[in-house]
This record gives sequence, structure tokens and C-alpha cells, in this order.
Amino acid sequence: MLVINSASELDKLVFGFKRNNDSIAFVPTMGNLHDGHLNLIRIAHQQAPIIIVSIFVNPLQFNQTEDLVNYPRTLKNDIQYCENNNVDILFVPSVNDIYPEGSEASRVELPELSFLSNTLEGKARPGHFSGVITVVKKLFELVNPDVAIFGEKDFQQLLIIRKMVEVLKFGVKIISSETIREKSGLAMSSRNTNLSLEERHKAALILNVLKSIRQKIISGEQEFNAMTTAGILELTHSGFQVDYLVVCDCDNLQMSSGNNNNARVILIAVWLSDIRLIDNLRIE
Repeated sequence: MLVINSASELDKLVFGFKRNNDSIAFVPTMGNLHDGHLNLIRIAHQQAPIIIVSIFVNPLQFNQTEDLVNYPRTLKNDIQYCENNNVDILFVPSVNDIYPEGSEASRVELPELSFLSNTLEGKARPGHFSGVITVVKKLFELVNPDVAIFGEKDFQQLLIIRKMVEVLKFGVKIISSETIREKSGLAMSSRNTNLSLEERHKAALILNVLKSIRQKIISGEQEFNAMTTAGILELTHSGFQVDYLVVCDCDNLQMSSGNNNNARVILIAVWLSDIRLIDNLRIE
């Protein structure tokens, strides 16, 4: 496995792969790799002979400097993790490599995506998704992948990236991976390392609430607001602060009602102590 830090060195390698007609599967990450990332890498191996993983903690998608500073960084372990899982290239660029003109000066805004990027996570974290769009666009330009794999845990992000690819006409296929969970049911996340053992067990309630709402909807109940309100109360009484708990249509994240047969998704964001956790559960 090659560990590459410079964009120019990566460009030379990608040029050689393309010249040899070797397709590339790409897994972009912010590091602190876990079994959720492993599943992305496994899918990548099914899609292409060349596997490129990136590790870049993107400053543009953090609303608070403290959150950026405290984001867990475990590069030594991540390198070993990628090597053990037969990654060909690990790309670990600096901020200057990704944003040579400066990060804010590089920020990309796509009005065509505003209906997806200004709600839920976008409303709670202003500028977050323009930061995601900016870095994914830049990484796609550098890596030139044939396939890119993203996790469904970040459901809204996945929809936005799919739409970005469509709007910007990138020739990359986006494949999603199901949410990988800890034994308790907590969705795997790099931020989970900041939770105490007690908090990890407590966080299992998130999935229980999602499953309860899904079961009620499958059973034919249509009072979605009553269901989500009850879920918010349960979580609040257990010490969570809830940013949102909603039932949306899968394709556009519009608030869903019981009057259509659209595929739906239940989306949630909560704070437990000072750690923000997101999750979702699809209803199809």
C-alpha cells in the first residue's frame, strides 16, 4: 500500500491507472476508521481492482472550531487498518493540498441542491453541506474514481452527493452501504470513541425509538407527528437533547404523511452529553 500526501503525486498514479484501463473504487473518510469503514472497503473491492481511500478532516464542514480540534485523529492505526484490508492507495492530503486558495475561498455553493441541503442537518449545521459538496467535488476531481462508496448512516449526505454528481455531471457511480451497528444497536461512528461505556449503552435507545416508529407505520398508523413527538419525549426524559426526529420521503426529504405510498425514512439527530449522534431507519 502506498501512503500519498500530495495531490500531484496522486495525479500521476491515477493517470497511470486510467492509461491501463484500471477502474478505481474510492472511499472518502475523515479517519478514525472502524468496521463501518471496513464495510465500505469490502464493497469497493467488489467494484474495482484499484482501491483508494482518503483521510481528510475537512474544516469546511465543521461549524465549531472546538469540534474540528477535538475530532478524533488516529492516523497510525488507520494506516495499519487500510494495509490489513488491501487498500492500494491511502491519500492523506493537507488542507493546503485540498484548498490551495484557502478553504473559505474554495467553498462551493450549488443552488440546485438547496432543497436538500438547507433542511435537517443543513438547518442545524449551517454551511455543513456546502463544505461536504466542496470537499467531495475536489476529491472526485483528484481521484477520478469510477465508483465511490458512502454509508447510509449519513442519509441526507448520501442524497446530496448523488444529486451533486448529477448536477456536475461527474462520471462516477455512487454506491451506498447499509449502516453498520455496534452490538447495542448504536450506529457506528468515529465520534462514538468520545462516548463513555455507559453512554454507549444508553445510546441504544436511539435505534429502539426508530424501530418503534417504523413498526407503527408498517402497522398502518398514520399520525406521524404524534409518533415522533412521543419519541422525542422518551429520549428527552432519558437525558438526550433532540435536534430533530422526523419521517420524510426518501427521495426529497420532504416531511411525509400517511397519504402517499412513497418510500420513507425516519431521521434523527440527538446530543448525548456534548456528542452529537445521527441515525436513520428506512421504511419500504
